[in-house]
Amino acid sequence: MKDQLLYQIGLTLINGIGDINAKNLLAYCGSAEQVFKQKKTVLLKVPGIGETLAKSIVSSTNLLKRAEEEINFIDKYKIAALFFNLVAIEFFMGTNIAHLYFCRFAC
Repeated sequence: MKDQLLYQIGLTLINGIGDINAKNLLAYCGSAEQVFKQKKTVLLKVPGIGETLAKSIVSSTNLLKRAEEEINFIDKYKIAALFFNLVAIEFFMGTNIAHLYFCRFAC
């Protein structure tokens, strides 16, 4: 589970990845982990992902180190980390909610 959380948090740390791009990446790649394992040429095929974002994802070593620090913080303070799934996104996108943001932590 921590491996999965590492990649989920990493996805939220990428500048330029909001709810729509994250949804597209997850739908196309299947999981947050698979997003980080894709080649740049594959990522460029995802709607909304251009050269800059694809490069950021492929060279994400620092992001994953930062995500690991977040996990250490979560463990230290016994915080329950939440992450959305595609079903939840579809539900919220169909409502009048203007923005859906990633929830990294829930106390």
